[in-house]
Amino acid sequence: MCNVLIHSASDDNDVDSLPAELGSCRSLRILSARANNLTTLPAEMDHIEGLSVVNLTGNRIRHLPVSFMKLRGEGRDHSISTYT
Repeated sequence: MCNVLIHSASDDNDVDSLPAELGSCRSLRILSARANNLTTLPAEMDHIEGLSVVNLTGNRIRHLPVSFMKLRGEGRDHSISTYT
C-alpha cells in the first residue's frame, strides 16, 4: 500500500497506462500525467478520496470511468482534455 505519496508527476513520458496500484495511494492529492498516450484511467482511482488536482491534458482519453466522477467535489480541479 502506498501511504506517503502526495504528488505524482508523470508528464511527457510516453506513458500509455497508469497502474491500478495507484488506487492504493490514499494520500495522493495531486496527479499530473499530461502529454502522454493515455486512453483510459484505472477504475481503482475511486479509492483516492483526497485527490484534489488532476491534470491529464494532452492525452487521448475519450471517456472517464464512472468511478472517477465520484472524485469531483468542492475545491477539486480536474483538468482533462482530449486534444492531442
